Amino acid sequence: MPSVIGLLEQREARAQEELESWLEVLGQVQEEVAAAQERAERARVANAAGSASVDIAAAGPVNGLLQLPGGGLDQPPTGGP
Repeated sequence: MPSVIGLLEQREARAQEELESWLEVLGQVQEEVAAAQERAERARVANAAGSASVDIAAAGPVNGLLQLPGGGLDQPPTGGP
């Protein structure tokens, strides 16, 4: 019959192996999270840059027409007050 100390040593060895396994999984998940955060940041920056270029384009005349914020086109104002 194994001794209590021997059983505890076996249990400790199994627990250490399990801990190392979970630490490996944790490392992989952390790498995936970092990659996802990087992709999200790039998408946010690209979206912000796209919005800025749309705002600039909407502010200027397009072929003699003014582009309205809602996406419609209107004739530029003619004449004075």
